[in-house]
Amino acid sequence: MKGSWLLALVVPTACVLFASHVDTANVLALFPLPARSHWFSLKPLLTGLSQRGHNITLLITELEQDIPEKWDVIRIPPVLPTLLLKQNTMILRSMRGKKLYDMFLDVGIEMCEKLLRQEAVQKLMNIKEKKFDLLVMEYFFMNDCFLGFSHKFNVPVVALSSVGGFHWVTDAVGELSTPSYIPDIFSDYTDHMTFWQRLENTVALTYARYVYNYHFLPKIDEIVKENFKDPAMPPLSALRANTSLMIVQSHVSFSYPRPHLPNVIETGGMHIQQPKALPQDLKKLMDNAKDGVIFFSMGSFVKSADFPQESIQTFLTVFSKLKQLVLWKWENDTIPGKPENVHLGKWFPQSDLLAHKNVQLFISHGGLQSSLEATARGVPVIGIPVGAEQSYNARRIANFGYGIVLDLQNLTAQSVEWAIYEVLNNPVYRENAKLRSRLFWDRPESPVETAVYWTEYVLRHRGAPHLRSAALDLSWYQYLLLDVAALLLAGALLVLIVAVAAVRTLYRLITARTSAPHEQKRKKTTKKE
Repeated sequence: MKGSWLLALVVPTACVLFASHVDTANVLALFPLPARSHWFSLKPLLTGLSQRGHNITLLITELEQDIPEKWDVIRIPPVLPTLLLKQNTMILRSMRGKKLYDMFLDVGIEMCEKLLRQEAVQKLMNIKEKKFDLLVMEYFFMNDCFLGFSHKFNVPVVALSSVGGFHWVTDAVGELSTPSYIPDIFSDYTDHMTFWQRLENTVALTYARYVYNYHFLPKIDEIVKENFKDPAMPPLSALRANTSLMIVQSHVSFSYPRPHLPNVIETGGMHIQQPKALPQDLKKLMDNAKDGVIFFSMGSFVKSADFPQESIQTFLTVFSKLKQLVLWKWENDTIPGKPENVHLGKWFPQSDLLAHKNVQLFISHGGLQSSLEATARGVPVIGIPVGAEQSYNARRIANFGYGIVLDLQNLTAQSVEWAIYEVLNNPVYRENAKLRSRLFWDRPESPVETAVYWTEYVLRHRGAPHLRSAALDLSWYQYLLLDVAALLLAGALLVLIVAVAAVRTLYRLITARTSAPHEQKRKKTTKKE
């Protein structure tokens, strides 16, 4: 199953299998965020389009160097929000709910201000001689302001979401995230929630939509108008509503099932290819690990070296008792007191490493790309979420039965040791991981083929307006049928009022008739007396 379409990811001519023809297009791709995992997961789409003969103009940070030479590349320096420059990234672990949403949206406003002021971005705004046919960009609140380029070049938009079906991402195309069974990704709820969880989930999603639409978007509109200097620039809400296609990093093997509109396409794991050969020294190290390998990585954004010292010591204590080889992605040169079975590295080819037969366990922060790679390779996971949607991802893995979640703030040697031995010694975790892996690979075509096909579909059909949902033309109260509910409620209330009035009138008539004979009898008695 794997080999049947995995080879299509590495053989350029495989894309020719698509029967439909589309003329060569000039594609503007905007990926201004210094988030390597985001870029790495979405790059395969551009590679597939390039292999199909399309011309790629890419705006990206100076950090990314592995870019095909034939692409026209616009470089910008990496821009980070003040919060992350001043604070340790571990601050995210204490943020939940309203505070987390407020922080993210404030960061998004700051990032848009900084990004649009970059010299290379300003030059792109003022360019006149170059024409494009399509805008491809990541939908992530920190760069929503780049939708202004869709108006400038008058092109349809193919949007990519590296965090799956995030609710304000799919809101852009009119897709409803029903809070009764679709949990907020900043929570750790599953798709089966209690009454109180559904209530909290509804409140959280309602607040998120409110603050996004009435706090975030108006401020971004000001930033866009100030920088583009175009009096005809539509509001961002209108630009979002013109999105032709939404490609989301999700898949039913890892994500909870949910209904999607025709222009929302799931391509989870688009970056996962057939395993490449490991570096020789790493391969030798893992081949010789007869008792198995445990891989420990907190991703590209969170640094293990930023862990509290007591947490680091906890891991060292537990690892020293294991017979397995532990590969630890560690950003410094060494750790005081490192056990002999622990091997440090500032970088590992994670997806390829997880495919090695001796890997028994992946200790991870629960980032989406890492979680998808573990799912694809069939490796059980111990999730230690730090922030953002990581807890949501880790809980899903635990809910599907191939992982355990630990709380970073309450790590003890006992809890870590229990979790490791539980996963290693209970075959259920490995069996469930293999099941999810089979589900991951069981698709009619590769995720890249799916993404390229639908992107070219948008080009062939001039933005594919026939896929656009009419929900985007409704106001929020019409969308939620509140006006219909109000009319039905008013009608029911009117019927109730009429019924009450009728009953009261009938009661008075009946009372009047029954009391009349008694009144006449009383009067006669009075006269006799």
